[in-house]
Amino acid sequence: MKKYVVTVCETRQREIEVEAESAELAREAIKERWCQRGHLRLDEMDFDHVTIEAEPSPKQHEKITYLYVPVGKPPEVRTIVNDPENIRGLLKAHPIARLFEEDVALMSQGNGAPLNRALYGEKHDLNSIIQGNFFIVNAPWYQRKYESLTPE
Repeated sequence: MKKYVVTVCETRQREIEVEAESAELAREAIKERWCQRGHLRLDEMDFDHVTIEAEPSPKQHEKITYLYVPVGKPPEVRTIVNDPENIRGLLKAHPIARLFEEDVALMSQGNGAPLNRALYGEKHDLNSIIQGNFFIVNAPWYQRKYESLTPE
């Protein structure tokens, strides 16, 4: 679901008949009643004009950078709008997730897809083989959202 910032602008207006020596003294009498004593409270019956505007939340435009690794091709740095719907689309195409390094997740197509890359351990021993296209993204364990990979 997309997020929007909605702005409501209300204009209230009420006409009040006042007896006074001049327009200026009439304004001052109402100003005193309204500002100092708080007696003139405008309510929903006094609305003159209401506008409601919606625009995409600034976060909707926030993009994250991830590394996409297609089978048999070099890795590509890609960006995507950090929107749950967009991320779900990536995850549906890459249903297998694993923690790659601290705060970094690897999402791959998984079983039945062609072999792509091998992962080796610290002692250069084969840990696993990644099948299908995959991507790597920053996924801090303490948050429920993805973030851009750092250039490193």
